[in-house]
Parts: sequence; structure tokens; C-alpha cells
Amino acid sequence: MGEYTNSGTVNNRHTQNRLRMSRAMARASMPAP
Repeated sequence: MGEYTNSGTVNNRHTQNRLRMSRAMARASMPAP
């Protein structure tokens, strides 16, 4: 997991990139309606 700030938000580019990649993979695996 990425480092969390006092506000509780993830402050890590790598983590954000993984989230984007996972979302892109999900979109690619699921056919668009």
C-alpha cells in the first residue's frame, strides 16, 4: 500500500498507477455494453 497522509489519502504515485492499470485491465477484460 502507499503512504497515507494525515487526511487519509494515498500519497503514492506507484499506488495510483496500479489503480489506473487495474481499472484499464478491468475495462479491457469486460466488453463495453
